[in-house]
Amino acid sequence: MDFLNASFLWALPLVGVPVLIHLLNRRRRNVVRWGAMQFLLEAVARRRRRWRLEDLLLMLLRAAAVAAIVIALAQPRVRTHLFGGSGPRDVILVIDDSLSTSLVDGQGSMLETLCGRAEEALARLNEADYIRVLKASQPAEWLDTQAARASAANKQQLTSQLRELKPTLAAADMIQAARQAIDAEAADPRSPRVITIVTDGRAHGWRADSTANWRDLQQQAQLAGVVLQVLVAGEDQGGISNLSIDAFGAARAVAGVNERVSLIATIRNTGDHAGAASVVRLFRGDEELSTSALPSLGPGQTATVTFTTAIDVPGVHLLRAEIASTDDLPLDNEARLAVEIVEQVPILLVTETREAQPLLSDTGYLETALGHPDGKSGSTTGSAFRPTIITVDKLTPENVQGFKCILLVNVAKLTPPVVEALKEVVRQGTGLWIVPGDRTDPSFFNESLYAEGQGLSPLAVGEAIGDSANHEKYEPIPPPAANHPATRWLADTQRLDIDRAKVFRR
Repeated sequence: MDFLNASFLWALPLVGVPVLIHLLNRRRRNVVRWGAMQFLLEAVARRRRRWRLEDLLLMLLRAAAVAAIVIALAQPRVRTHLFGGSGPRDVILVIDDSLSTSLVDGQGSMLETLCGRAEEALARLNEADYIRVLKASQPAEWLDTQAARASAANKQQLTSQLRELKPTLAAADMIQAARQAIDAEAADPRSPRVITIVTDGRAHGWRADSTANWRDLQQQAQLAGVVLQVLVAGEDQGGISNLSIDAFGAARAVAGVNERVSLIATIRNTGDHAGAASVVRLFRGDEELSTSALPSLGPGQTATVTFTTAIDVPGVHLLRAEIASTDDLPLDNEARLAVEIVEQVPILLVTETREAQPLLSDTGYLETALGHPDGKSGSTTGSAFRPTIITVDKLTPENVQGFKCILLVNVAKLTPPVVEALKEVVRQGTGLWIVPGDRTDPSFFNESLYAEGQGLSPLAVGEAIGDSANHEKYEPIPPPAANHPATRWLADTQRLDIDRAKVFRR
């Protein structure tokens, strides 16, 4: 038994107050003898024993009343072992289905062992109890959001669902799962809630260092009147061996046909033993594209392996990195990445006028950076970028369609229909890069492109600052974000040297 408000137990000494009153009432009093009293003494002697018994019972009742009030204020709670109680309960089973439960021994996987323990708990339920099951891997997920009576048929159905569970690649967050179980809607407001967590006891999901979070969880359970219990399987297991691919990415998500692409995989030893040297293989489907050596890693150590490959077929390709060695948790030995291979990346450059000397103009510089120094965008240049240059006077809502990225290069003004067309293609995923210059009209820019934060530009512009003749002072251009679809085409510093540009007047 424990108490929700144990501080009230300090009032238990008040039980002695009725006893003290009883003792004070028994003090000897002054006796005054008078003649008529002698006829009553005989009757008093016969009733004295009865009075003493009544006084004693009255004292005990008063003391019991005080004790009952104090204990009621302390809110006692009786804990039962698992589901052994006879009253209807709102029972929630939290099953650990994280990656560590894929560990296999001679008797099957750890998840199968945990589900077996859960089935034993189900068998102990009374038919009047309510039952539901919550999977603990992130994000926590209910097998069935509605609580059901623990009838024989419902137990059989839950048992079948438990046997179909598979380990996930996610980690478990036991604190969050327990909170979700505590906050779940009550099956019956009159039924006490019992939450039983069935886990392999691996330290990662328990966040043992989060003392404050566990203290808050305990207080939350006490305030809600919830009983928390934990069933741990596999406590006597030794350490495990496990190498996992923590991250797998490419220098760019889009590449041209037959263009070399660099891919990077980060390998971590999340096990308890050192991992032997091995190799990591790169696949496209069943075709092995490349292999990279993996050094021996101690527990907690990481290593980075790099692949370089080229794909000659346009389209979206699913690449797979796979650790060649086997370990106790094979599910995290591989990772996948989608890479888009294109024959060309159409880009629209919008400018005020075509210069007589293109290489000295803004658009000419951009064409060179895109791999077309001669101003030609034919496929013989070896670049996947296909720039198209159009002047503002010929720009219409129709000819902004069909491009992966649009650059407004030192443009003074645009017509309202063109601005609306640009908004639409940007909503559809086209990247837009606004490059202000000496022709930019701040009034038009702020009214039509910035539009108080609701337009195409996230920022307004002011008057230009700096001196284009002073090359001692300049500002660099940070590469745009590679993980945003609007700028990923311009973030590739392997193709573009935007990170080396210097801005003298802005």
